[in-house]
Amino acid sequence: FIMIEAKDACAKLPYHQYKLVLLLAAMREYRDFLVAQGKTVLYFKVEDTPSFADALKGVLANDSIEWLCWMTPSDQPTRRRLESLAE
Repeated sequence: FIMIEAKDACAKLPYHQYKLVLLLAAMREYRDFLVAQGKTVLYFKVEDTPSFADALKGVLANDSIEWLCWMTPSDQPTRRRLESLAE
C-alpha cells in the first residue's frame, strides 16, 4: 500500500482545519491497521511530503512497482492526475 499525505493536496482542498486533522488521523489509523494485518505500507507524512506527484513518482521509479491500483476518487481532476502519473 502507498499512502501519501501531501502538503500540496492539503493546501489545495477547501478543508476546515479540524476536518483536515480528522482526515489525517483516519489515514494514520488505517495505516496502523494495515501494518497490524501484516501488509506492507509505504507512508508519507505531510511534514515530509511537499508534493503528492513527486512522492508517487519517486515510489514508482524506485520501488519496482509493477502495477498501481487506487480507490476511485470522487473528483475528476484527481482521477485525471492519478491516471497521468500512472502512465
